[in-house]
Amino acid sequence: PGPNPPPDCTYTDGSRLGTPPASGACALLPDGRIVVCRVPGPPNSYKAEVIGILLGSEFSPPSSKIKVDCKGAISSTTGDRRPLRYAHYVQLARKSIQSKCHAVEWIEGHTGHLFQERSDEFAKYGSTLPLPPPAQPSSP
Repeated sequence: PGPNPPPDCTYTDGSRLGTPPASGACALLPDGRIVVCRVPGPPNSYKAEVIGILLGSEFSPPSSKIKVDCKGAISSTTGDRRPLRYAHYVQLARKSIQSKCHAVEWIEGHTGHLFQERSDEFAKYGSTLPLPPPAQPSSP
């Protein structure tokens, strides 16, 4: 608990840590809700950052500012260039950002900014969540 972010700002983060390593992502929404997930597949901090942006875009109100501390993830999710890595997640984030008219902005990480630090803590927590069980085939 604590104060909510400004009404037009969402803070996102991704994290890779632990032994064995795992990745988590987080979006801290303007209304105070927090969306956290364990990132699927091999752990990677860049992929976690992109998924954090995707979570922020999907769950934020239209025209929100999405604050991100990873310039590479911002560049890939807002640019016109073909993504080189994790194209599926990048394309989903791009589509969501464009359809909801979000502005994605860089904020320096690990400088004591309250909401960026909270999103960092929750992204780390996401890396500790269990992976979902494998999908089972459906019965005809």
